[in-house]
Amino acid sequence: MENQFTIRSKIFLRPKRRIYIFKIILNICLIIILIAGVLNILFDGFSFYALGGICIPAIIVQNYKNRPQNKEHYEFCMINLLLHDSYLQITHLDLDKHDGKGLRNETITIDYDKITSLDYSSRLVCFRICGLASLSNTLSSKTEMQNLEYYLYIELELERSIINAIERNTKLIINYMDQ
Repeated sequence: MENQFTIRSKIFLRPKRRIYIFKIILNICLIIILIAGVLNILFDGFSFYALGGICIPAIIVQNYKNRPQNKEHYEFCMINLLLHDSYLQITHLDLDKHDGKGLRNETITIDYDKITSLDYSSRLVCFRICGLASLSNTLSSKTEMQNLEYYLYIELELERSIINAIERNTKLIINYMDQ
């Protein structure tokens, strides 16, 4: 017996490693500019030109660091949740990770016997699923297996029907975190 839900959820996105490295380089450059600006003010006296030479780079660096794709954040996306007889499949529909690769569908497939932990928080309206999962996406033909700790945020209105479907289909025991 299959149950399928299309829900609005959220996913946690991290910036790429190169963005972290670029931020460090940017901060080092900003420190050098600030030191040079302060030394310029100390030796040549105060001027608006020297003050602008300090403030403008600081504003530019701060604006770059505040861009959403440059820091860890949650984004809403549509998810197709399929509860099959032997596995759970979560597909993120039209997901954009701000990595320049564009929209994609990402699929996580977990066999019920590979799930090591299934927790639910009613306060967060979220499942925490741990286990060995198969990961694939529409940008690549390869499928990757990895141990996964996945947080599935669900809509409040569908909470009870999804919990009931999971309990019926999986025969797994859901650990309720907030009770």
